[in-house]
Amino acid sequence: MSQLAVSPRDLVLRSGKQLEKPVTPVDIEAKPDIGAGNQRLHSFYRPGLTAGTYNIDVEHHIAKYPPAEGQKFQTIPPEDRLEPKESSKSFTVVAPQYSLPVGSVNTTYPAPGHQAPHTTLAHVVLNDPQLPWERAGSDAESTDDSRREARSKTRTPWLAVLVFTQDEIILPADVQAGLEKFLELPKSPKAFAPSPTFTYNVNMKKFIDEVKTSTDMCTPLRDFDSSVDDPKTTLGDIVCVKSEVLQELVRTYDDKGQRASSQPHPDVSRYRWLAHVRQVDTAGMAQAGSTTGLLGERDSLFSVVFSHRTGPLNTTQPTSVIAHLVSIEGLEDMDLPFKTPYVALTSLHSWSYMSLPPGSVSLHDAFKNLGTFEEEPGKQNAGIRLPLLRAPVTEAELDILRKQGDAGKNVARRLEMGYSLSRYRLKTGEQTVSFYRGPLVPARVPHPLRAGWDAPSTHGTDRQIFDRQVGIMDISYSTAWQLGRTLALADRTFTVALARLRRQIQEAGVEVAKREEMERKTRFRTKLSTIQSLATSMNLLEKLPTSDALLTSEVSNRWKAKTAPQVNISFKALSNDKGDTDREELQRQLNIAAEEISASLQNPKIPYDEFNSPRSTDWMTVLKWVLDKMYLADVPANYLISDPSHLPLETIRFFEIDRNWTDSLIDGALSLANHLERDDDMVRRALQHALGRYLKTPSPGLEGHLPPVPLYGFLIRSELITAFPDMVVTTQPTLKDTPRPVLIRQVLLETNVMLCLFDRVPTKGSFKSVTLGQPPHQPCFSVAATLTTDKIDIDLKSVYSGAIKDQPKGSARHNDLKDGQSSWARTETPTDDKPTLFVWDVEGRTDNAAGLRFLNTNAFASFAHKKVVAGMKETPSEYKENMPTSSLVAYQLNDPSWQLKIQLNPASNNEDTASNAAPAPEIYLTHRIAAASMRVAPMTATTTKRPTRTLKSLGASALQRSSPLFLPNAPPNSAPPPTTIILPPSEEDTPRAPIPTFMSMFAFADNSTGGDPASLPKFAFKIAPLDIDPPTSQPTAPDPDPIPILNPSPIPQDLIFSIVLTTPPQSLSNFHLQKITILIPHTRSPILNKNQVLMEDYNGPGGIMATNLRFNPVCSLVWEKPDAVSGQSRRLLRIELLPRTHLGRVFAGGCRDLTFLLGGVVVAEVWGKGPEGEVLGLEVGIQWAEREEVRDVIVVRRRRTGTAEEVGKVPL
Repeated sequence: MSQLAVSPRDLVLRSGKQLEKPVTPVDIEAKPDIGAGNQRLHSFYRPGLTAGTYNIDVEHHIAKYPPAEGQKFQTIPPEDRLEPKESSKSFTVVAPQYSLPVGSVNTTYPAPGHQAPHTTLAHVVLNDPQLPWERAGSDAESTDDSRREARSKTRTPWLAVLVFTQDEIILPADVQAGLEKFLELPKSPKAFAPSPTFTYNVNMKKFIDEVKTSTDMCTPLRDFDSSVDDPKTTLGDIVCVKSEVLQELVRTYDDKGQRASSQPHPDVSRYRWLAHVRQVDTAGMAQAGSTTGLLGERDSLFSVVFSHRTGPLNTTQPTSVIAHLVSIEGLEDMDLPFKTPYVALTSLHSWSYMSLPPGSVSLHDAFKNLGTFEEEPGKQNAGIRLPLLRAPVTEAELDILRKQGDAGKNVARRLEMGYSLSRYRLKTGEQTVSFYRGPLVPARVPHPLRAGWDAPSTHGTDRQIFDRQVGIMDISYSTAWQLGRTLALADRTFTVALARLRRQIQEAGVEVAKREEMERKTRFRTKLSTIQSLATSMNLLEKLPTSDALLTSEVSNRWKAKTAPQVNISFKALSNDKGDTDREELQRQLNIAAEEISASLQNPKIPYDEFNSPRSTDWMTVLKWVLDKMYLADVPANYLISDPSHLPLETIRFFEIDRNWTDSLIDGALSLANHLERDDDMVRRALQHALGRYLKTPSPGLEGHLPPVPLYGFLIRSELITAFPDMVVTTQPTLKDTPRPVLIRQVLLETNVMLCLFDRVPTKGSFKSVTLGQPPHQPCFSVAATLTTDKIDIDLKSVYSGAIKDQPKGSARHNDLKDGQSSWARTETPTDDKPTLFVWDVEGRTDNAAGLRFLNTNAFASFAHKKVVAGMKETPSEYKENMPTSSLVAYQLNDPSWQLKIQLNPASNNEDTASNAAPAPEIYLTHRIAAASMRVAPMTATTTKRPTRTLKSLGASALQRSSPLFLPNAPPNSAPPPTTIILPPSEEDTPRAPIPTFMSMFAFADNSTGGDPASLPKFAFKIAPLDIDPPTSQPTAPDPDPIPILNPSPIPQDLIFSIVLTTPPQSLSNFHLQKITILIPHTRSPILNKNQVLMEDYNGPGGIMATNLRFNPVCSLVWEKPDAVSGQSRRLLRIELLPRTHLGRVFAGGCRDLTFLLGGVVVAEVWGKGPEGEVLGLEVGIQWAEREEVRDVIVVRRRRTGTAEEVGKVPL
C-alpha cells in the first residue's frame, strides 16, 4: 500500500464521505471493529497461494445412461461408463524475490543515521501485510506433521531483519576482487565498491550461476527462473556475511536455551516469532491516516519484521550498526558448517544507525523535553506559557526595545507578532530590508485588516504597508500575492479552468447588462417583452379608426425624426463609462452569474461543496485549487516560517492563521486571465463573491455545518517526528455534537517538521488539549528492560484474550503480570523454569569481539507463554491461548508507548488564545496499545512502571542546541538560490545542509580564447580578491596572463574563483560536465607548513555562484587518504561545483562561465623576505561524463610579509 498523493483536505473529505456512506463491516472476522485508538495484532497474514508453480488436474467421468435417482457414479457398472477425460493446467504465482516493490517500506526503526540504545531490536514496517509470507520461509515447516498445529498459529516468513557490525559483513580486498572477476563486470573508471551498508548490486542470473564455483562465498539462492524474471535486467543487492556469524544465527536451540551439538542443516524456526501483522486505527496520523486501508476508511494493516539481535554490549562509545532485511528462503537446503568463508544473502532493504552504550536518553525524556515550556513571567502559579511561533526574544530584551521611543516600541511589537527582517529590492534596484511574516502568526490578526482590504489588486504592491516610525516596508501581503500568482502560473489545469470560468461569468453577467442598456437607450425589446405587450398593441389597433392617436404620435413626423444615437454595449463601455450605480448593477449581475455557475447540479440554490455534483467542472477545478491553498498546500516552507530561529530543534510552536495573508495569496492567483480590466477586476470580485457564498453556506455533506477553514495550529520540529512520521495527534474533549474534525490537516513539511491545522481556536466549547502519541504501527522493540555484558532483566506484561468489550477498562488494564519480572546471570545454569533467553556468545569463541548478542526466541516464546498463562489464571479475562504465537512475542518485546498531553487554556472569543498561559504538559503511558490480538483474538497489556530500558536517544546536546532549519525553497525575495555551509571534517561524503544566503555577484574572468578542438574542453582558472583595484591607466605592455596577488590579512575577505571555458563553441559537442573539484590544503595538516597553504582554517559561509545558476558550490572539510610512505594525511577544504539538474551533468555549452565567490577567507601569511609573491598551486579535478577525470592546477600568488611591491608573472 504505497503512499499516493492525497488532498490536503483529506481529513475533511473523508469525514463527509463517512457520514454519507458509513463503512459497515460485512465479515466480522475479516473486518473486526477494533474501535478508535486501538490496535490488533495478528501472528501472520498468509495469502491463499504462496509463490511457486501449481498444477490443476481435472478428470471428467461420463455415464452412458442417466443414473437412477440417488445412485452414485461409483456404483455405475464400468461397461455403462465412457472413457474419462483428463485435463491438466499449470500456472505460476509470482512474488517479490530479489527486490521489493516501490513503496513497500513504510518506516524503519531506528531511523537511518539516528541513534538507539544497545537494547533496541531494529525493525522494518511494511505497507503490504502479506509480503513476509508471500514466499515460503521454511519448507520443513509445511512437511513436518509435528508442527502442523503450530502452523495454525505462527508461520515462518521468508524475510528476516539481521543486524551486523561492519567487521561482520565487509569483504577483504581479495574476495571483493574475486567477486568482480567472476561477475565479468565491464571496465569502468568507477571502482567496483560496496554501498554504505556494504551491499553489492549484481545481476542475479550471472551471480547465481557463477557463485557455484566460488571458493570464497556460497549462497542459499536457488536456480534463477528465467520464465519469471528477465535474466538480463534483473538486479539485486547481496550482502556477504561471515560464515561463523551466520552459522550461529541458524543454529538450533532447545526450550532450555541449549545449543544443539550437531546439526546438518540450518534451522530458521527462530524467525517465525519475529514477524507479525498490526491492524491499527489510523485516525490522527500524517501519512497512514491519509490513505484508505484494506479494512476501511480508518483501519489499515501493516506487517512488521524485527530483529532478535541487539547492538554491541561491550562498548563505551556509539557504534555503527547495519541492519539488513534479507531473504532466508533456501537456507534450510544448505549444509552446516558452511563450506566457504562468506555466505551471500539477498538484501532487500538496508540502513545503518548508531548503537549507544547504556545511559542514553530515553524516549520518555525526549517527549518531556519537547513539552518543556517556560513559565508565565511575573505571575506566581500562573502556569506555563505556550511557545509561540516567533523570534526567540525574552521579555527583558523586549523591554529594552520598548524604552527606545516609539520606533523601539514598534519593533518590539513586530517581534511579538512574528515578524522578521528580509531582503527587499526597490524598483530602482537598491537593496534594503523589509518586514516579513507568513500566514502563521503568534496572535490574532483582524480580518479583514482594514476597510476595502478585500478589493482586487492588479500588481500586489498596493498590499505593501510602510512603517513610518522605523522607515521599513512590510511586504508580507504583497509577497503572498506574488506567491499566489506564481503558484497559479505553475498549474496549467488551474489557469485554463480559470480562463474559461472568467469567460462564462462575463458572458452570462454582461448579457443581462447589455439587454438593460439597450432597453433604456433604444426601442430594443426582447422576445419575451414583445410577446407580453401584444395584448396592449391589439387594443390600440382596435381604437385607431376612432382615434387621432396617429396624428399626435411620432409616426406622422417620422421623416423629421432624429437619428437614434449609437449605443456601445461592449464590456469595457459597460464597466467604465457608467456611474457608480450602474457599475454596482453590473457587478450584481456578474455576482448572480457566478452564483449560478458555482451551484450544484441537484439544487441551483445550493453551491457545489465537493459532496454533490458540480454544474461547472471548471468551477470544481478552481474551487479545489483555492481551498487547497487556504489549507496552505504547496506553500514553500520558508514562506510559512520567515526565519529558522522561530522553530528551533526539539520544540513545538503554536500559532493562529492570518486570513489576510491567505486572501492575498488567493487574490494573486485569481488575477490571472484578466484581459479586460486593468484597474478594477469586476469578474474577480464575482469569483470572490462565489467563494464567500460557499464558505458561508452550510454543507449538507457535513450535516449542515459550514465548510471548515484553518484558524489555529502548531508546528513540531523534533527527531521524534523523524523516528515516528505517523505521530498520532488527537484533541480532547472530542466534540460528539459535530461530525466535522477539529484537526483538519496534518502533514510533514520535512522529515523532522510536522504541521497541524485546526478549524477552530481552543475554547471551552471546542477543545482544551492536544495529545501527541507514538503511532501503534511504528513501535519500538527492546530485548529487555536491562541488559549488560553479564546480566539481563525481563518484564512481562499482562495479556487479555477475547473481545475488546469484555476486557478490563481504565487503570485495571495496567496491572502488572503476576511473577512477570525475571533476571538472568550470564553464568547461571539453565533450568526448566529459567531457560537461557539471551545468548551473549558461544562459550570459548574469541573471533568476534562484539559477541553474538541475540535473543533465544524459541525459549523466550515458550517462557512468556507459560508465565502469562500462570499469571492470568486469577484475572476476570483469562488468557486462553494454548500455545505461544508471534503476536505474543511481539507484544512482550514492544516498548511502552508514550503520549505528551498539552493543556491549552480555553479562551473567550475575544482573547488571543495563542498567548494565554496553560497548565504544564503531562506525559503518560498511552492507551493506544490497549487492544491487541493473536491471530484473530484480541489481547491487551500495559504497565504502569516507568521502564528502565532506553529507546530513542537524541544526545544531551541535541536536546538543547538549535541549528538552521533546512528550507529547500527559495526565500520570498529576489535572493539567489541557496548555497552551502562548512561542516565538520568527515571521512566520507555526507549530505551538506544548505542555508539561504545573499552575496554580491562578481566575476573575474579571463578574456582569452582558444583550445584544441580534438581534446577535451579547457578552463582558465584564476583567484582574485573581491575588492581588487582597477588599473589607473593602460599599461604599455600588458601581461598576457596576469596572476592577481592576494594580500594576507587576519580580516576575512571574499575571493573570486574565476572559471572560464576557453574552448571555442564549435568544439563543445558531445561533452557534458559532471563536476569540478578544487582542493585547498590547510595549515593544520601535519605534513604542511604555512607557506604551502592558502588559509589556516575556514569558517566562512561557503560559496555562491556569480552568474551561472546551473551549478551549486558545495564546501566540505575532509581528510586526504594517508600517504603510503609517511602514513600522514592532509586536511583539505574541498569545493565541488555540482549541477542542479537531476541528470547530474550539464552540456559544456552551458558551462562557459562558472565563476563563484568564496566568502570569509582568512588568507594565511607568507614568511620570508623579498619582492616576489609566494606561488602556490591548488589541485583541480574536472570530471566529464563517461571520461576519466582531468587534473589541473590553479596558480595563486600571495604577497610576502613585509613586502609592498608587485611583480609580474612567476612561472610555476
